[in-house]
Amino acid sequence: MPDSTKAHANLGREFEQMLERSHEVYADRGLAQIKKHPVEWKYTSFEAFRQLSTHRQDLVAKTNTDRYIARIRSYVDFSGVAKGRFIAFDAKQVSRYNFPLVDLRSHQLTRLVSSEQCGGIAGLMIRFTSYQRIFFVPAAYVDQVNNAMADGGKKSISIDDCVAHGTEIHRAPGIEVDWHRALIKGGK
Repeated sequence: MPDSTKAHANLGREFEQMLERSHEVYADRGLAQIKKHPVEWKYTSFEAFRQLSTHRQDLVAKTNTDRYIARIRSYVDFSGVAKGRFIAFDAKQVSRYNFPLVDLRSHQLTRLVSSEQCGGIAGLMIRFTSYQRIFFVPAAYVDQVNNAMADGGKKSISIDDCVAHGTEIHRAPGIEVDWHRALIKGGK
């Protein structure tokens, strides 16, 4: 994989690791059981590899045994339960002012919306690195913006949108990303 593709593929890994450490603290304290869903890969033909690599290099790779693999549809990044509530979210990290909706897969949004409609807490956890701020944005709002985009509306969720429609997530002693305090204790 070219270096730029590796960088793109690992862009949010630091944020995911922050969340995983926070989830370990939650589990130790009996507050939540949240699991990271791994990216899944399958072997593919050279032709499929070639077609995918012309559009999305982060979806394909070549193994050290010269076999070709492609990323398959995955569930959202994190899901589990906290104080009897189902939680599901996808972790996104951006350095700019906006989170582009093209970076969210439609099947992931569908799963988030379905989870929220069933009474769960579901959405995007977006980290704006340039601003050192993290927000949880409910799936219903993300879906609303996504539908508007299909009708020619805006193509991203700005930090201002997150302030207006989301919940800011802060640090707490021993917890890097304390979404539990904001979403569960805060009553959302």
